[in-house]
Amino acid sequence: MHLWVISLELNFFLNLWVKIHNLPLEFWSASVIRKIIGRLGKPLYMDKHTTTKSRIGYARICIEMEIGVGLVDSPTFTVRNEKYEIQLEYEWKPSRCTRYSIFGHTDNKRPSLAKKMTSLWVPKKLNTNNNQMVYHNGIIPSCNGPK
Repeated sequence: MHLWVISLELNFFLNLWVKIHNLPLEFWSASVIRKIIGRLGKPLYMDKHTTTKSRIGYARICIEMEIGVGLVDSPTFTVRNEKYEIQLEYEWKPSRCTRYSIFGHTDNKRPSLAKKMTSLWVPKKLNTNNNQMVYHNGIIPSCNGPK
């Protein structure tokens, strides 16, 4: 008899477009931007204005991020013993519960995980005139719908 062991590890990822503000001009190249952003996730794409340097107000890049990782707004990095801080602006931030790391709801609007069920016993009585069941509210059930 063979014993089978199945190991299943699920990683969920999310693609987000990010604008990078306060990026010094000396770091404005695709390889440096990918290296800086690579600490947050996997760099996927840069928009045309970023790659051609036709807009230098901000760089725009699409990043593949793991769902369980939080979104960083102002990461820092050090080059030649000098510390730099950039500002990240996410074009879309999914609502996320920090307690369960679940997307789709926030901590304030957490859905109940288990609905409370209550059972109510309703006595039935037999109508002695025509042997029909009569519920507690006096309604006689009918197969033809309500009358």
